[in-house]
Amino acid sequence: MLLHGLGATAEVYGDMLALLPSGWPGGWLVVDLPGHGRSAWDAPYTFRGHAEAVFPLLPSGRDVVVVGHSMGGVVALELATDPRVIGVVAFGVKVSWPPSDVAGAQRLASRPVQYFATGGEAVSRYLRLAGLSDLVSPSDPSVSAGVVETAEGWRVAQGPGNVRGRGAGHGWSSGTRVLPGRAGAWRTRSDGQRRRSIDARP
Repeated sequence: MLLHGLGATAEVYGDMLALLPSGWPGGWLVVDLPGHGRSAWDAPYTFRGHAEAVFPLLPSGRDVVVVGHSMGGVVALELATDPRVIGVVAFGVKVSWPPSDVAGAQRLASRPVQYFATGGEAVSRYLRLAGLSDLVSPSDPSVSAGVVETAEGWRVAQGPGNVRGRGAGHGWSSGTRVLPGRAGAWRTRSDGQRRRSIDARP
């Protein structure tokens, strides 16, 4: 299962999906988290709330590895409480949230929905919010899931209030602890089991 980061959509994994048939022995599932892409707005948003929306999608009777980027990595750690999840790869997760970062994220979350006169303006905003401005061309087909045309004009698909600025231990379910270390991080589950995530950076 592949989970995108804040502001992005399942489409960010497009290039990876092209590689999976030759490199991954099982099936795969890519989802738009609540308030993102094609999924409905469903505030208030929390890491646990995103996980609760995804739990029903986990296949029965199969082992699952969850890969999550940034916010999706935190949701992946929340999903690790399910016995079907045998592994989690969380990358690009922000674990340090100084007060100034929290305040900035809360200001962003409290802004009203912004509408644009053109799709191009909405795409630019989407790419900025998703952190993709320097990585994805505005003309790439994958950006279409990140914007929506409405009667009021164009807007990003991301629901308002989806950024709350909560770091490690804030908004995670009880029993979730991330312990940074040189070789990665240990996550202790509420049932006492420990899982290790390895830092794959060179």
